[in-house]
Amino acid sequence: MRNDYFKTIMDNTRTAADQWNEFAEKCGDVEAFKKAFHLRPTKKGVTVVSTLEDKPMRGVHSAKTKLAQFLKELYDEELHLISKDNPNNMKKFKLLTSKGFGDRKYSNEDPYQAKMINMMSGDSTLKSFLKVDRLNFIASEFIVYNNTNKRKRLDIIGYDGLSKIFFFELKAPENKQDDPVKQVVGYLNRYAIDEKDQTLEVLSNYPINSINTSNVVFHGYAVYGYSDNLDTAKSKPFQNIDKPGVLKFICNE
Repeated sequence: MRNDYFKTIMDNTRTAADQWNEFAEKCGDVEAFKKAFHLRPTKKGVTVVSTLEDKPMRGVHSAKTKLAQFLKELYDEELHLISKDNPNNMKKFKLLTSKGFGDRKYSNEDPYQAKMINMMSGDSTLKSFLKVDRLNFIASEFIVYNNTNKRKRLDIIGYDGLSKIFFFELKAPENKQDDPVKQVVGYLNRYAIDEKDQTLEVLSNYPINSINTSNVVFHGYAVYGYSDNLDTAKSKPFQNIDKPGVLKFICNE
């Protein structure tokens, strides 16, 4: 029997998709907006997440029924500041803060995670290594069940538009404490086996980008940093659930 947590996530996912579609139909430049913000359905509702350099992975919780309105306000006020060519970062930072995007201390992974979300679809070297022609961002910090002892939140989910779903667990290059390979094995066992049906149902209804088939294979990767320079010599391809792949990027930051 499906638990209440999953049912709530599923309801909020469908609502988020409906509200996004309502907003997108009236948005003048939805592609530019998608490069700066995405949606994350949660137990409490929907979180609007920023991938802008000024507020990487900062989120604002929005009431489900008012999400389209909030997105429209965000678009009207923020779009002219999204361009990387805009030098007024302080003004951008203050405007984002005024809309509720927090200014808590960033984790070391946040800038890398935001950068990967923004760039993965156009990263030809990464796509070549993964042996796909497309790589769409689907979700961040993904979770479909409630377990207070072991909350497994997938950093990034990608999709090739056909049959491959990618789980990416991202760590800063200097992180020597965590074992992302072990985490990816746990994610694959949880979401690709134990909770496969629930995972596919949520991802099939996800806002902005979703999967369009249930006939999929899951690949998992531990990711160290992110840049447009994948170190293919030190990276390892996915083999199976017990032997996930490793992606190592050359980061000079």
